[in-house]
Amino acid sequence: MTTASEIPALTPALTPAALDTLNQQFGHPGRIDFSLDPQGLVLVQLQFEQHKASFYLQGAHLTSYQPAQCEEVLWVSSCAVFAPGTAIRGGIPLCWPWFGAHETLHDRPQHGFARTGMFEVREVEVAAGYTRVCCALVQLPEFDEWLSPDKTAGVMEMLVDICLSTDLAVSVSSRNLAAAPVTVGAALHTYLRVGDVGKVIVPELKDLYYKDKLRGYEQRRQDQPLVVEAEVDRVYLAPPARVTLHDPLLKRDIQLHCSGNNDLVVWNPGADKALAMKDFDDRGYLNMLCLEPALALTNVIELAPEEIHVLRMVLSVSAH
Repeated sequence: MTTASEIPALTPALTPAALDTLNQQFGHPGRIDFSLDPQGLVLVQLQFEQHKASFYLQGAHLTSYQPAQCEEVLWVSSCAVFAPGTAIRGGIPLCWPWFGAHETLHDRPQHGFARTGMFEVREVEVAAGYTRVCCALVQLPEFDEWLSPDKTAGVMEMLVDICLSTDLAVSVSSRNLAAAPVTVGAALHTYLRVGDVGKVIVPELKDLYYKDKLRGYEQRRQDQPLVVEAEVDRVYLAPPARVTLHDPLLKRDIQLHCSGNNDLVVWNPGADKALAMKDFDDRGYLNMLCLEPALALTNVIELAPEEIHVLRMVLSVSAH
């Protein structure tokens, strides 16, 4: 295990010397490698046996997960923008410390500030059974309500733990550093790559209640297995700990084992909204479905001082 007691905050683009230092301190050739993408952002590549994953230090944003002898699991738009301060369309954006639009302050960014914030590596492990990296959000928010009274620190500590073994585990840990309770929302906004979104099935959604954003968050019941024929934007309430996406075209099942969530968000923009988004493939909606363990809408949580909450998801893939 490699840890850091005092590491300077990173910027989205590093000098070659700083990148070398990062690899010397935390890199393990063939298991954990740090590099710069063509846009100069720091990319972390993980490997365990023949399983691979990669994420950016900006946003601790996973953009690839490829288990051994399987096709890519995560969907990333071919029009996605990779640039400092810009959210990447696809992969697993981290929505934190709120999900969606801010409830009261409408000038706040969609899905919070973590997905475009800078993270630094705090700890790595290269073990017989897994490869693991733990990162901390170090970029201070621009909003006074999320800063300490002296504006030198945030009121919350956010740690992201990414562990690759024969599956992929992602967890977001939130700790209240303030002297008063703090309300937190979050989501692991997981874009899953599918063969044909109209043919996939998520059987565990049947019989669940959901709030439909397309109908003013009207609450409804899912009487039949979900069939995606148009735009879908729903928050399923009290989901089971495990949900499975059956994909007949890619001949695989993707299982999500989740904990720490009160909801499961299901999203596909449909044809019209895909066309309207500059960073979304015009026909990309046909090959993706978001399944997102979340603390959304009224199901956010209040953390007492020093209280910790962990939102966790494990992705595993099996072939038919």
